[in-house]
Amino acid sequence: MLFLLMGTAVFAQSKTINLPWSATTKNTKLSQRSPMQTKIGQSLNLRWDEQGPMYYERWKDQLPADTASVRVSRVVWGELSSEDKRKLQGRGVPQTLKVKLVSSKARDQWYTTVIFNPFVRHNGRLKKVQSFELDYRFSSQKMGHRVSAITNSVLSQGSWYKFEIDQTGVYRLDRSFLSSLGMNPAAINPDLLKVYGHGGKPLPLSNSDPQNFDLPEVPIKVVD
Repeated sequence: MLFLLMGTAVFAQSKTINLPWSATTKNTKLSQRSPMQTKIGQSLNLRWDEQGPMYYERWKDQLPADTASVRVSRVVWGELSSEDKRKLQGRGVPQTLKVKLVSSKARDQWYTTVIFNPFVRHNGRLKKVQSFELDYRFSSQKMGHRVSAITNSVLSQGSWYKFEIDQTGVYRLDRSFLSSLGMNPAAINPDLLKVYGHGGKPLPLSNSDPQNFDLPEVPIKVVD
C-alpha cells in the first residue's frame, strides 16, 4: 500500500553559481512609457557598502528555500585584479566563504537570492570566487506561518525616495530621473544606492499566505 504525503515534502536543489567578472552591459529599449527604461544583459551584481563587497544573484524557484540546508562545494578561485586590490584596501576580508539564501515572493512567483562576499583570504592569500556548486532544500513550512517582529527595518536608516512603475521589466534610472525625485546626483555614492519594493502587488489578505514583513531588496546594476 502506498501513501501520498502532501505539503511536507522537501526537495534537494542544485545550482551552479558563476560570477561574470568580465561581463558587459547591453542597452535595449524595453517600454513605451519612459525613455529611461533599458534592458540589461548579464552583469556582475557586486555591491560595495559599509560592510564590504557583497554579490547577489536571484532566480525563480518553486518554494521558499530552507536557509539551514545550504551546502557549498567545488569552489573555483581566481586572482584579484589591481582594481579589486585597490577597493579592498582597509577592508576586512573573511577567512571562509559564507553563503546566505533569502526567499521572497512577488506576483505569485517565488524567488531565491544568494548573497555572499566573493573575496576570501584562502590559505593565507587573497582570492576571489569564480564559481561554485550550491545545494539546498525547499522549506517544509509556509513562511507566512513563521511570524516575527521586525527589529531592524531597512526603513530605519538612510534617505528614502518613492517612485512608481506600472509594468514588469528592467528599468534604467538615469541622472535626470534621480533629480526629479529630489536627489542630488552629484552627492550620491553609487555603492550605497539601493532599490526596494514589493513588485507592485498588494499584500495578501490571508495571514497564512507567505509574505515579506519588511521591504524586499530589488537587484540593480549601477553603471557610472
